[in-house]
Amino acid sequence: MEDTQKPVITNYADFDLKKIGFKSVTGAELKNLIPKSNLFELIEVLDNEIFFVHRAKRHRVIVRTTFIPELNDFIPKGKGAGKIYVVKNWDQQVAYATKRFYRRARRFWNDLGNYAHITKRKVDNVPKCPCTLCNTRMSIVFKSTNQVYWECRRSDLHPDGRYTTKHWDTGMPPKFVDFLNKNRKRNRSYLKKLSNLFKKDGKVIVRKSRIS
Repeated sequence: MEDTQKPVITNYADFDLKKIGFKSVTGAELKNLIPKSNLFELIEVLDNEIFFVHRAKRHRVIVRTTFIPELNDFIPKGKGAGKIYVVKNWDQQVAYATKRFYRRARRFWNDLGNYAHITKRKVDNVPKCPCTLCNTRMSIVFKSTNQVYWECRRSDLHPDGRYTTKHWDTGMPPKFVDFLNKNRKRNRSYLKKLSNLFKKDGKVIVRKSRIS
């Protein structure tokens, strides 16, 4: 992530995650790579759409681009949006997922790339439990309320007998945290705008948006 990837990347040809340690795979290859994953219950993966995958010691980062290079086009509308998933290596289950990235957005490729870079750094640098008796690598906790944080459940080793937690952004350089906070603020403003529209016009709000 170099100053949040400026200038704006507008096409797949300029979207290159390989230089930061990802490899590209097709949807068909992804199914062979993590055949037991519940990811395929969450989304419909087309065999010819392209993904980028990075494997760390404990997790894989999977970037869904929704793009089909051989057609030079995106997957059909309604088949899904861009998104980044973290999958545990030991059981292939999804541990975390970012917000959706919509291809109609001007900064689609930039935002997808920036979040891929940030997520990779997080799984490459899993924080240790702050308890000196434990010193265990922490686990990702991702709740249905969209809360996400690091947690250590080795309560038997903790003096107070309780789980320990750390902020999801623990260990991130300041420019990464600034980028995330800026987007979180923008997201909260957007959701507030939707809420006000609903109160004013009684419109049904169907889109859920989250930046984490």
